[in-house]
Amino acid sequence: ENNHYTVGLLWKNDSEDLPNNRSIAISRFLNLEEKFKRQPELKVKYSNEIEEYIRKGYAKKLTFQEANITSTKTNYIPHHAVVNINKPNKVRIVFDAAAKYKQSCLNEQLFKGPDLLNNLVGIIMRFRQGIIGVIGDIEQMFHQVKVMEKDRDSIRFVWRDNPNKPIKDYIMTVHLFGKVDSPCCCNWALRQTATNYRGGYDQEIAETITRYFYMNDYLNSFPSKEKAIEITS
Repeated sequence: ENNHYTVGLLWKNDSEDLPNNRSIAISRFLNLEEKFKRQPELKVKYSNEIEEYIRKGYAKKLTFQEANITSTKTNYIPHHAVVNINKPNKVRIVFDAAAKYKQSCLNEQLFKGPDLLNNLVGIIMRFRQGIIGVIGDIEQMFHQVKVMEKDRDSIRFVWRDNPNKPIKDYIMTVHLFGKVDSPCCCNWALRQTATNYRGGYDQEIAETITRYFYMNDYLNSFPSKEKAIEITS
């Protein structure tokens, strides 16, 4: 879909009913707003990140009519900020899909899925083989894989950029950090990309995708600058 894979949530039971937990999402959001009052610079960074989600299509604001249409799979995910001390100008929004409401949470209804990560020891050893090292990463890897439309109602969240405005409902359209099946779904999409290359494109690029990624981090080494440029450009 628009050059991105679309992968559904890994439900344990398709008929499982989720309690509508909008109240806990609002409660947690109000706590977040209190934190914003104490840290106004965090509020600016957080708002910018949400706006970026909307601009890139990772999140979508629901109309009043859309928000009022609910089902047994309607679920809201509280969210909060995580700041890396090594990246003080950036904030990561983490969705708490483990937040419980009436003894239930989204993560408990999902399979984690098989571990598709490469062995880290193997990656590091292969990285030492060549004289030219290359390191990179897939930017916002989870957000590069879309969620099937039928499952998006289970990844709603609430937001407003001004405490004087009403709280509005949003949905995420992509897999998100904090959901238990996201690593598996997104690693599968990456490996499927390699499968496509094997199906008639470049076998060497397929091998690179399959063997030299650890989640979104890429580590590889080459015998020459020319070879490094050929594979990575």
